[in-house]
Amino acid sequence: MNDRKKKFIRLIRNIIGDKTQTEISEQFHVSQSAVSKWKKGDVDIEKITLPTFCKLAEAQGWSAEQLLVYLDLKSTESPPSKVAKIINEIERLTLAEKTQLLLWFLSDFQELVDEFSYLIEQQKEREE
Repeated sequence: MNDRKKKFIRLIRNIIGDKTQTEISEQFHVSQSAVSKWKKGDVDIEKITLPTFCKLAEAQGWSAEQLLVYLDLKSTESPPSKVAKIINEIERLTLAEKTQLLLWFLSDFQELVDEFSYLIEQQKEREE
């Protein structure tokens, strides 16, 4: 049995507590045989309906997202940012390609510096 199923069984047992299968089936709108299978670990977690999944999370006092993370169905890591992706790509460049990129950047940067210098001079002239 994989970890996901073990976690699901722990979750179900925690939620069920002293409740009967009938009470659980009514609470989560599933058949009593589904509850019986859940208790035994005979479940395909990925086939649980979204409303049932949300009710399970709520019964545990969690959000649906927290339940996804608990069952390893969602990563807690955020996807890499655009900047991280760009840096990753730059690291793969050859030295010659990095040099070419740097020269382009410096040239472009110099144009920005010149433009800002011009704007600052214009502002000073207006203030005088």
